[in-house]
Amino acid sequence: MTAAEVLLESGCIPDAEAALAAGLPLLELTRAPEAEQHGRVLEARCRYFQGRRNEALELFEKAAALVPEKRSLVAAEKIRLFLPDAERDRRTFSRALEWAEGKRLIHDRERDEDDRIPCTVIRVRLQAALRGTLGEPRFAQEAAGFLDARRAEAQATGRRRREAELLFLRSLLFDVLRDRPAAHTAFAEALRLAARNGQYLTVASLPDEVFRRFRDGSLTAEENFRDHVLRIRTLIDHHLYSGGVALTEELSRREKEVLALLCAGHTNSRIAEALFISLPTVKTHLSHIFQKLDVTSRTQAVLKANELNIL
Repeated sequence: MTAAEVLLESGCIPDAEAALAAGLPLLELTRAPEAEQHGRVLEARCRYFQGRRNEALELFEKAAALVPEKRSLVAAEKIRLFLPDAERDRRTFSRALEWAEGKRLIHDRERDEDDRIPCTVIRVRLQAALRGTLGEPRFAQEAAGFLDARRAEAQATGRRRREAELLFLRSLLFDVLRDRPAAHTAFAEALRLAARNGQYLTVASLPDEVFRRFRDGSLTAEENFRDHVLRIRTLIDHHLYSGGVALTEELSRREKEVLALLCAGHTNSRIAEALFISLPTVKTHLSHIFQKLDVTSRTQAVLKANELNIL
């Protein structure tokens, strides 16, 4: 991975953007179109996670033009990145599904790179199945075979990051097949690999159907890894889905302390222990915080706190 990729995967988006700004002009001068294309895709991802969708789309177009024969790879990267928008917009999702239904899962050449295309196809179609857009996917058996074969290759070549991504997709496939124990097992294994590899952004960018397992805390993950992933996810959601809001009433000092611990991903019990207060008192503070922020859930409270910059 390049320095920009490492920074982006760690959620350090401004630093990743700075690294790209320093490196891309050199790639232009040396006329390395494939490397520059990869850099432009990374740059587009940075802009997207900052909520600058139009700039991201322009960069994807620029990347596709650099190496025309690899436009499909750039398209797969764009669709995968914009899937959170597609999940919330029927028209956008329909376009993604139309693209996915026209693609085959198995490619004979450039297998390593082409994995991005079939993996995106699988994700789109499985999410369509979970949304009820499709019934039981007829390609489920083919998808399972593809994922298992690619995972075996990833294990044999020591590509642990790729293995984790494939396992996350396997978990989504088991969800579609309504095999919840298998989905849970696949996700837990993927999560262990991702934590070991430092795949923060990979986990934070998982589709809602998969990410809920991570958010609910029922699976073991190293605490610092969990906290950092939740912070990245909150930042992404804040940039992509928040609107202009205002605080209706100032929070007290104690409410801000409770909210800060909530934003760090702590449970009510841990907040009580950290502040030396009772669990009912924590719940009372949270009730007041929710009312003042005009929210109804912990996730909404975290998003609003970040948007208003009140901590």
